[in-house]
Amino acid sequence: MRPPRPAGERIAVAWKRLTRSGASRPAPHQEPMTKRTCAPLLAAFLGVLLAGLTAPVVAAPITATTLPPTAASTTVTLSAIASGSTTTTLAALTSTTLASPAQSEIYLDEASIVSVCEDVANDRLVLPAVTVAARTGRILVVTVGAEETDQDCDLTGPGAAVRWAGVALDRAVSTVSPSDSFRACNGIFYLIDPPAGTADVEIDFPQTTTSRVNNRHGGAFVLYNAAPVSPLSVATDARDDTLQPTLTSIDAGVPGAWIVDIVTNGNPSVFVPWHGRQIERWQQSCGGSSSAASTMAVPTPKTVLVGWLNTDPRRSAHSLAVFAPMGAVSTTTLSTTTSTTTTSTLETLCETDTECGDADACNGLETCIAGRCVTGPVPQCDDGLFCNGAETCDSALGCVDGTAPSCVDGLDCTLDACDENIDACFFAADAVRCDDDDPCTDDACSAELGCVHDDNSASCDDGNYCNGVDACQAGTCSVHAGDPCAAFGDTIGCEATCDEAADQCLGPGGLACNEIDTDNDGLADVVDPCLDDARNLCFGAVAVDLFTGRPIRINAGTTGPACAGERIDCRGQRWHADFAYNQSGQSGACGLGGGGSNCVINGLDELFGCSDEATTDLFRCEHWDEVGGSELAYGFLLPNGDYLVNLFFANTFSGTAAPGQRMFDIVVQGDTAFDDFDQIA
Repeated sequence: MRPPRPAGERIAVAWKRLTRSGASRPAPHQEPMTKRTCAPLLAAFLGVLLAGLTAPVVAAPITATTLPPTAASTTVTLSAIASGSTTTTLAALTSTTLASPAQSEIYLDEASIVSVCEDVANDRLVLPAVTVAARTGRILVVTVGAEETDQDCDLTGPGAAVRWAGVALDRAVSTVSPSDSFRACNGIFYLIDPPAGTADVEIDFPQTTTSRVNNRHGGAFVLYNAAPVSPLSVATDARDDTLQPTLTSIDAGVPGAWIVDIVTNGNPSVFVPWHGRQIERWQQSCGGSSSAASTMAVPTPKTVLVGWLNTDPRRSAHSLAVFAPMGAVSTTTLSTTTSTTTTSTLETLCETDTECGDADACNGLETCIAGRCVTGPVPQCDDGLFCNGAETCDSALGCVDGTAPSCVDGLDCTLDACDENIDACFFAADAVRCDDDDPCTDDACSAELGCVHDDNSASCDDGNYCNGVDACQAGTCSVHAGDPCAAFGDTIGCEATCDEAADQCLGPGGLACNEIDTDNDGLADVVDPCLDDARNLCFGAVAVDLFTGRPIRINAGTTGPACAGERIDCRGQRWHADFAYNQSGQSGACGLGGGGSNCVINGLDELFGCSDEATTDLFRCEHWDEVGGSELAYGFLLPNGDYLVNLFFANTFSGTAAPGQRMFDIVVQGDTAFDDFDQIA
């Protein structure tokens, strides 16, 4: 028997584990130790140990903590202390590894957003009345930006601090642009599990120099359902250039992570988030600079580019931090039973991965690291692609490939495809696939019927020239315009016949007719002796009066000596005095412009291509009739046929050389060819 210990000597006794998850199982006839047997056995064990003490001992009551059915229970005793007194305090711990809680999505209380901008020099900025609600997983986030000419812009400097209700926030990240003159700077600060309530946020900038910070911007908001840990990763970018956009990459390493960022620009400007998932939370601009902050939820772990566009880029600073959602880490509940009971969080003790695993591949791979069970990230089976099907997780196999959607509509004229941009099957109608090579049908692809062919009235060609231009009717090329050569009957000298073999109309002498009249003299080129006779000077064969036998070229004049008689123009063509044909009308006047060699008509060289006295004599006299008087008329005896009549006018009297002064009606064979023909106009 051990001798009694001297009074006042302290003893410490440690107990070994009675049971542990993963240890050897009890013999078949033994009752496994559970929450119902743990306390009695422990009490018995304590009684045996205490029997060796000579001093009276009072054992504190030990109660078993109620555990969830799936919990792995380990009972250990921390210590027992004996003193010179008659009382010994015992403590027992029950450590329980709980299943990882379901991951919660982070969310932001928009009512908590407060932002301020000041351009009055000061080293402090206050965000008034920032409210933190009594909700789970709360983290107060404060984003700060500024521009200054010296080191006071560096948020790592002495005196830099952010407080809410007097409690200091931790700095997650900060950066400053590299210039030695004006600098843009910003940073992100956070406070895990702040008490619920409303208080001001006080932002103190570094006091490296005696000057004050001119332009200061700040914003605060509260995240909920966030893991109570520091940011998983941070990133920064700072530059003095004006490149757009401002982009920085950061690793969002867990599912459902949130990226918080702040950008600061050295000019007053308006910011626009660059990434489609970015949500602007606040934006401020005052003085000579501006800042904006955003959040971005990232469903699957990946490296993400986050950035901004702005209206007036200059030097910039960009800070980013990643916050994890609740449920990303396994936790342990600790119950301490003495005269009081308390609860805290510890990691589960382990020796091998087997002790940690639950054989479920879909809730993360559990491993034993440095004596602690660590739950890995939940596998993200969704690869973000629609067109290869929805991936699923099998507890035994892990991620399993999905079945691609069937994008087949059964129509021959559609291009069947899967569109990742809209996460849906896409059926593009392609009318080219419906082309039946029939010009008399309009071919189309219908989403309901497939190819359809509707009759049209389009032009077509049946291969026959002499039945004219063809058109479609009732789905066939069956409408024909008729003989294409008939139109040339109105063209002087080209009464054409249709030559089917040659696909053309042939005129006299076998020459091809056409509707081209190069010199606009009324003769088709095919029968015009002078193709470039723009002034109708070359008449070809001039009609002959059957009564007089003379070519019909009439020089309007009078019977006076200065105008009477025939004239020969500079081209050698004879012009007859008009009174040989005059049937009625006025005698006219003679000797215009003095007559003789003094009668000069300008422009004759342009009209006839030559100029001499004989030509000018053609226009020495005028002939007209009065309104209401007898008509000036000429009559000729000609064979039936089509004739081209050319009228030449000259004017030398300035008093009537204006529009509206020399007006004529010209009637041929009783048909009015010109009504109010204006010689001058």
